[in-house]
Amino acid sequence: MSIFSPERLQKALSIEDKDAAMMELVRLCRKSPHVRHWLKAEYATSSEIQKLFDEYFRGKPVPEDGYRFAKVLSGQSDEPSKELVNLIGKKGVEGVYRQIERFQNQSYGGLKRSEIEALMQQYQAGNIDLTAFLFVCEWKKEAANGKSDEVSLTLQRVSLDLMAETIHRDRARLFNQIAKAIDLLESKAVGQLGPETYGSASWWKLNVLLYLLGHPKERYRTGELREHLRSLVLAVDAKEIREFCKLHGIQRDERRGRIPKKT
Repeated sequence: MSIFSPERLQKALSIEDKDAAMMELVRLCRKSPHVRHWLKAEYATSSEIQKLFDEYFRGKPVPEDGYRFAKVLSGQSDEPSKELVNLIGKKGVEGVYRQIERFQNQSYGGLKRSEIEALMQQYQAGNIDLTAFLFVCEWKKEAANGKSDEVSLTLQRVSLDLMAETIHRDRARLFNQIAKAIDLLESKAVGQLGPETYGSASWWKLNVLLYLLGHPKERYRTGELREHLRSLVLAVDAKEIREFCKLHGIQRDERRGRIPKKT
């Protein structure tokens, strides 16, 4: 019976909270071996971890950084483990951290990777609210896994929070935007989207941004970007490319001369 049927909805809502909480705990333990291990081996045997976790029972705010929160509840710090230091040495660990920091701060025409990715999401969404578009995309990815009965806990949590805030604040527009995103992505996997989905103007811009991600540098030549688009059978005027770069603050290499041909 579908959850959309009134009978099933009423039956589900008739369960008392205390019983629903136990059902959720069982589902959580089934889903996460980590939680099962933590309950049995860490929380059950460590008075320090019990004391720490009890603070959250009493209302201490839960951090939004799930990775750090999981480490805190296991009595771990954010320092590199002794095993890691022993394996590759202190200088090796510092080198790994420097590489990660350099990757995060890599320049793409003066923009950071996160800024380029944000622009890509903006052009993917088009005239649809970006939050609604990303939300539907995540559900599409989940459906592509073929496990509709095992939706990720992160997506469940986000979905519940999003729906609660939308209803409590009377923001029906977001539901309308979600419906538009569903219509746009209907019968399509996220990785199968193309110009017929986004429109030709957004499609070439998405491909320019993808090129930037694959070729980090301080400045880009207009001809370089145009040649890349031509290789994808996308004819775009140089003036449009310059305007696109100017609009988003992507730095251009304006030296005279042709770009060197690839060997």
